[in-house]
Amino acid sequence: FEYCPNCKQQYQNDVIYKLTKAAVDFTDREYKDVTCGYLLCHTLSNRLTVIDPKNNADDKAEGEESCTKILSIIEDMKCNELL
Repeated sequence: FEYCPNCKQQYQNDVIYKLTKAAVDFTDREYKDVTCGYLLCHTLSNRLTVIDPKNNADDKAEGEESCTKILSIIEDMKCNELL
């Protein structure tokens, strides 16, 4: 979701914006188990690098939600004895 498989360059602008959103949606939907916490945190943190909270209120709300989600996932992972 980060690099073009053909030219090996990082996606930019609207493409990376939509791909990171798709990645977050996919991991939220498919990987609900606490053992997948690292994957969920990774996709959420990637998303945080492309949103624009200064100029877009929706992005600001999404960023706040993502940060809260990341903290919650980390706390869940700390409590899990299998991790």
